[in-house]
Amino acid sequence: MLSADDRPHARAATSTSTADTDADLVIGAAGLTKRFDPVTALAGLDLQARSGQVTAVLGPNGAGKSTLVRAVATLRAPDGGRLTVAGIDAARQPERVAV
Repeated sequence: MLSADDRPHARAATSTSTADTDADLVIGAAGLTKRFDPVTALAGLDLQARSGQVTAVLGPNGAGKSTLVRAVATLRAPDGGRLTVAGIDAARQPERVAV
């Protein structure tokens, strides 16, 4: 098994515009971490998915893609970092995040 430092990590592909504001931020992750000892599924993930964008999360098996989706859907709480969905803090108010 690969250590957390050797594992490939999911990459989020997004396009940005100079006109982007926080008002159009649909999913925001900053330093998001999730661990399943001894595995680190998300290691400091940063992501900005904006309204009107197509955002793809790509990576090999074990890269943390499903863990990210579960965190966004509030099915798994992140261990660290910040996660917002439609401007709502998903860790502090998961009941407000409608999926």
